[in-house]
Amino acid sequence: MVSVRGAFAQITTESNLREAHFVSAPPARPADAMPRPIVPQQPKAPPVVIDPVVSSLLPSVSSETVGLKDSEGFGADMWKGTNRAVAERLLSMVAPTGSPVLNGLVLRLLRTSAVPPEGDNSSSRLTSARVEKLALFGDTAGAWRLARQADSKFVDGAAFLAAAEKAYLAGDESVCAKVSEYPKNHPGANWQNFTIVCRLRAKDQKAAQVALDILRSEENHDSVFVHIADRNILGGAKTLPQPLSPLTLESIGLLQLANLPVPDAVFARNDAGARALMRLPAQKDATRLAFAERAAERGLIAPMELADAYRASVFSVEAVASAQSSNETGARLRALLFKAAEAQADPDAKFALAARFVQSSSASFLNGAGGVVAAMLGDFEITSAMAKNAAALAHIYMLAESPMARDWFDLAKVSSPLCDNEIQALWPQFALAGLETEGAYAAGFSKWFASAVKNADEATLRDMIAPTLLVFEAAGLNVPNAAWDRVIAAAHTEKKMSISPLLFERMLAAAASSKHAETVLMAAIVAGNGEPSLTKSLGIISSLREAGHEKEAATFARHAVATFYKDR
Repeated sequence: MVSVRGAFAQITTESNLREAHFVSAPPARPADAMPRPIVPQQPKAPPVVIDPVVSSLLPSVSSETVGLKDSEGFGADMWKGTNRAVAERLLSMVAPTGSPVLNGLVLRLLRTSAVPPEGDNSSSRLTSARVEKLALFGDTAGAWRLARQADSKFVDGAAFLAAAEKAYLAGDESVCAKVSEYPKNHPGANWQNFTIVCRLRAKDQKAAQVALDILRSEENHDSVFVHIADRNILGGAKTLPQPLSPLTLESIGLLQLANLPVPDAVFARNDAGARALMRLPAQKDATRLAFAERAAERGLIAPMELADAYRASVFSVEAVASAQSSNETGARLRALLFKAAEAQADPDAKFALAARFVQSSSASFLNGAGGVVAAMLGDFEITSAMAKNAAALAHIYMLAESPMARDWFDLAKVSSPLCDNEIQALWPQFALAGLETEGAYAAGFSKWFASAVKNADEATLRDMIAPTLLVFEAAGLNVPNAAWDRVIAAAHTEKKMSISPLLFERMLAAAASSKHAETVLMAAIVAGNGEPSLTKSLGIISSLREAGHEKEAATFARHAVATFYKDR
């Protein structure tokens, strides 16, 4: 087994030895001789060298270096070594993945103020692409801020309009205040429909009706948009057009104003942005909640936004009081458990509700929405009375990446044998999360591995234990040779490796060349939407580590390992 970890270069320093110079004593003078006054010698001043004056222009700062200052960026040189054409091509290809970690990295990249990549900038698409992708990855507010901050010549009209619309749809109603001014600096986009939305929002029905009449006279007008505006908003009709397709951003804006329950098919979309769709009333509460959970799973909305969706769900007082024995399933069950936990003061009852929430959830969902479970508990006081649940609580706070996870993990370790089984089941995740100390790692690994392989069949060795060792190695954790010897015959069968070998190898090469932005974009493209294959995961973990994203690599590795054990 060849380690994926690179060797560290040994750095040595040398010191220069300086010789000591001794001056011999002067000969003795006669006793009667008058001593001559000693005149100290002034050291010779070094010759004055006057450098010639050279005038030159300071290097110009490109307007494309614009970024969001309150974000944790990648550094001004993140595009160093990447050709502009490659950068623009990768930005056009990247889309939200199934990994909240990778999606978060892409968002950080898009927010970063950096020197643009070298190459022909005649297309001027780099900044426009950043605006578009920020919105696509869920940061509608950031996309709108970047669009307004950037030089208008670098943001085309279509990108600016889309950023404005998505910011409005996500709740920024101030966008409409200057809707008449935006087309002046950002021409080339059709602002007509969005202007109508803003006029209807302002209840300027006369102006909206005139604009609608003009729109209706156009040969290829949006019939769905006209129907909702004319019949449902101006006319007060309570029946929406069927089908609601094509459903444009402007039509979603009208649906928000109409405030009528929309059919389930609307929530099958996500290209308009999760926040926009979550503001629509649904015919079925479960459909809206499931959509919110999918968005949180991928990191497109924050866990607390999912919590708000849970809070908005309607349950009877009796249902909340008896949530632990409820027959609800899926997203509705989790919403009920969340509401019951918030209404509960007893720590044991809160924990029981949170535990059932975890049991009802998939590993991939918890990877993105783990913060919701921690919110159900709040800052749980660490007491010996909760020792029996310490491992489970460590798991919950680890999912939320809370520092409380370490305290609960430490309590679980000293609460043997109460937590032994749970610690062994979750130990790979605890280790990848950095909860196991360096000194205790070897003993912890040996104990976990012995427990894992005991009575393990070939399928378990192949599909769970061997992949876990590979992820450990990729993440930089030591795997003893004895462990490799035990699983070496368990050949893993790759079933989901469907990615261009060229992209995969280019990702590894970019990481080795410290091309930070290129590495992150290609990692997201390689991962795709859904759970990536083992081969993809190992390459992504290794590439992120080599590019300097150690924390994200470890979190991605932990998420990968969690999916190996999701059915156990």
